Amino acid sequence: MSAAIAIAGVSAALKVMLTQGLAAHRAGDVLGTLVTVAVGPPRTDGTAIAAKMPELCLFLYRVTENGALRNIEPPSRGMDPRTRHNPPLALDLQYLLTTSGTSELQSEVLLGSALLTLSSSPVLRREAVQTALFDAFGALGVATLNDPLTISLKNLDVDELAPLWSALQAPFRASVTIQVSALMMEAASGEPVTTIG
Repeated sequence: MSAAIAIAGVSAALKVMLTQGLAAHRAGDVLGTLVTVAVGPPRTDGTAIAAKMPELCLFLYRVTENGALRNIEPPSRGMDPRTRHNPPLALDLQYLLTTSGTSELQSEVLLGSALLTLSSSPVLRREAVQTALFDAFGALGVATLNDPLTISLKNLDVDELAPLWSALQAPFRASVTIQVSALMMEAASGEPVTTIG
């Protein structure tokens, strides 16, 4: 399976982790309603679309190259450009994690459950990503995915968060940002390689 689906696999695995965390912390029982985890931008009206139920929203808002791992190995310089091998692409994935509640304090319960889940499981294993990919797409996963990926909270102040919320055209809500590092993406043998010249 192509390494191109690795980013989707990380998002899918985070969704599974957060869904399991909500169940383990009995968030639905506490709130007396079903709760969901969605992948995508926060709802502009601050409420979940499906049946107006409380929702935890995971939004991949930024992908950056990991500077420390950018040049772990130089490109090979074979005579035949078709056999040239570039170093893996090392990426940090940054997510906005926010909540949509339908009544008072629901958002805080969901956010607390998510933070407990992420702090108790600060890594994503290859197997979790592959299982999530299979469940989402019927794909067998990314055989070359590095293991493990680390999950950490990022501290963004209001001045950094305000432009993000403005771009989303959504009302500001309590949220946290998390980073998954470092996803190493590399074309598998047999995948097309783009050459210039």
